[in-house]
Amino acid sequence: LASQRYLLVIAQQRLSVDLQVKVSPSDLVQDTLLEAIRDFAHFEGCRYVEMRRWLRKILLNNAANPARYYEGTQ
Repeated sequence: LASQRYLLVIAQQRLSVDLQVKVSPSDLVQDTLLEAIRDFAHFEGCRYVEMRRWLRKILLNNAANPARYYEGTQ
């Protein structure tokens, strides 16, 4: 749950207000956690801080997608 809140704060900071109308930060977090579960076998860390870094990296990659997709739209 702490990681979920951590990711939500990052998602809210990364998505512009205009994008948050189209993509909810909480949906972005949910997609990130689902991706992490799916790809957990590829996680190479063993500490909590490494897990948070890995989740953050996935979230940042996912946050870039809506920005690219909606770029130039109203």
